[in-house]
Amino acid sequence: MGRSFRSVHLQVKFAPSTAAGPLKSAAVVPKSLARKATARNSLRRALYRALAIQNTSGITGSAVFFVRVVPKEKLTAVFAEELMQLLSKLS
Repeated sequence: MGRSFRSVHLQVKFAPSTAAGPLKSAAVVPKSLARKATARNSLRRALYRALAIQNTSGITGSAVFFVRVVPKEKLTAVFAEELMQLLSKLS
């Protein structure tokens, strides 16, 4: 059974796994937030950059991160701050 957590800009749906291995993740940006594919890809890349600098070694399973609101500040910095909070809830 999966769990879901929210922050101001992000939502994560997490399914834990008993198999050893790294955290598998995906980033989803709905078309209702950014109409152009280039804007959605930019948000997705910023989320992946923020996820890359997080320590996810103690978390096994699959996570899907949804962007709920586009941040007004620097994307990667905002996402990194919120990912710290969300990932602490997953472990």
